[in-house]
Amino acid sequence: MPECALCGGGGGDGGAAPAQGCPSPRLGPSLPRDVAANLAAGTPCSCYMPECVHCLGGDVDATTKPLTGIVAANEVPRCRTPAVTKTWRKRGHWRPGHVGCTLAQELEEDKRIEAERLKDRIYRLAQVYILSLQPALSALELIGRQRGERWDFWEVFSGTGRFTAAVVVAGLMVGPPVDIIRFPGGLALDLLLQKNQALLQAVLEEARPRWLHLGPPCTYWTPISRCTASKTPGTWALLRANARELWFTALQMAFLQSQQGRKGSIEQPPRCVSWRLRATEEFYIEHPDWKLFVWPSCAYGMCDPITGAPWQKRQGFLSNADLGLVASRRCTCRVPHGVVQDRIKSGPWKGWRRTTIAGQYPKEMCQKLASVVKREVSAMS
Repeated sequence: MPECALCGGGGGDGGAAPAQGCPSPRLGPSLPRDVAANLAAGTPCSCYMPECVHCLGGDVDATTKPLTGIVAANEVPRCRTPAVTKTWRKRGHWRPGHVGCTLAQELEEDKRIEAERLKDRIYRLAQVYILSLQPALSALELIGRQRGERWDFWEVFSGTGRFTAAVVVAGLMVGPPVDIIRFPGGLALDLLLQKNQALLQAVLEEARPRWLHLGPPCTYWTPISRCTASKTPGTWALLRANARELWFTALQMAFLQSQQGRKGSIEQPPRCVSWRLRATEEFYIEHPDWKLFVWPSCAYGMCDPITGAPWQKRQGFLSNADLGLVASRRCTCRVPHGVVQDRIKSGPWKGWRRTTIAGQYPKEMCQKLASVVKREVSAMS
């Protein structure tokens, strides 16, 4: 097949011969034949790009390979059982004016775009809070909390808020979980707006949470989001700007939290290209004590809500605390893993994307993380 990433179409015009036992004829867009021909050399690679003919988007078990200098702090063994074969969808006919955009192109765009340094961003948002909002109340009073509160834990980009709920059960003082969708007891803010970013930064400096957790959206940065995606250049530019803004907001808050000597964590799947952006490099250089911990979600019960098949999804937490207790859990599945793709077609989850459900932290994992938070907070007290 001309789309095959293993053989580049094979035969004709000097193309490479089809690879032995080609597992899937539709792994992605067609590749230049001279590039595809290099597959036979078997050169090891860890670029994690979905169009790469060497690592084919990265081995799902190779999570200890370098990601912009960030290496997993724990050894992640291979799962006991392989994942089932993915059903690769046909790209189909693109509408006029629509184009694809690979993660390799994202890195090139990141080099081209003039990015604001995290320290400058923190200073700018502080000025926005002082000059634009001109608060008569404290930042905590602006969000309905009492002046002078001190929190043990605060979660931003909280999703369902399971992590916060687990910390509450552990007996710690928490701030309102923040996301664009409001949950009971939470705070709904659109963090693409500069005034909301400035407000959160002011709350962070006033409430001084001992642990700050950030889980910005990862959809734009994952390989699976690019397999069949086609959009107009303008749409790609808008999505890129929004994704960068949310990721930079997370890095900026983690930067400020670390500068003040407190604990924190940032969550993104380990294969997201967001770990390779220049702003991430700046953060990691300034704060080398932050380490990446990786573990399989199936070890904490993440599975398909309909079939019950365990999902082979990795969790990646960058933190300046020791998460070895959480990351030590191993995959013990005795059945093939399911694939996180497509929508659910029946049952109470009908119409939900599996990727949306997989974005929710497993309850058992949240409980284990909450125990680590409580240990660290107690040590700080």
